[in-house]
Amino acid sequence: MRVLASAAASARLSRDDWEIQQEGDGQLALVPLDETEPRFVDEFMQHLDNELARHNRQLVPEARLRLRVALHHGVAYAADNGFAGDAVITVSRLINSQVCRRALAESDSNLVLLLSEEMYKDVVVAEHTTRLAGEFQQVTIDEEKVFTEAWLWTPGTVRPDSLQQATANRRGTVTQARRDVNSTFNQQAQSIQNVYGGAHAETINFGTVQAAPPEGSS
Repeated sequence: MRVLASAAASARLSRDDWEIQQEGDGQLALVPLDETEPRFVDEFMQHLDNELARHNRQLVPEARLRLRVALHHGVAYAADNGFAGDAVITVSRLINSQVCRRALAESDSNLVLLLSEEMYKDVVVAEHTTRLAGEFQQVTIDEEKVFTEAWLWTPGTVRPDSLQQATANRRGTVTQARRDVNSTFNQQAQSIQNVYGGAHAETINFGTVQAAPPEGSS
């Protein structure tokens, strides 16, 4: 999609480094394990919303291009029929959930973003992005084969009650989250040396998962 390429370029993300698997009218992207993770939640989503607005400007409502986006990080690997692993399963369930579909259908936005609990905690709560915790709505996905909490972002939406609560609890919550995120990233760096295709994943599923180098490479 042209809008994805333009948004990535504006966010200083190289789509040449992504491994992309087409999935009908969407795609699953595996991205390199590096420091760009917060940029997917922040700049990339903002630029993607802007690109969609430009694309849809002259279109009637029924012809608008609108996207569901899900982000997760974890481990993925190459399989006979595409990418596999818990991260791929998680992000696929997020983006195909009725919660995500309904959020887009019931809004007038060009996109909705669903973050896994881990992504929300490690990136948003830990203040690695300009996105505020109060911009996200906690949702429960309780469907066949999946029960999980996730965090929904719709452009332009801020919940004042959540902002007030986030400010009240900010110091202790963020300190704990920062400890957790450092531990998580250290574990990823250690295990990535041993797993080919191990994607420590932003699983963008439009869906992103982060791809590891071949085993034995430096």
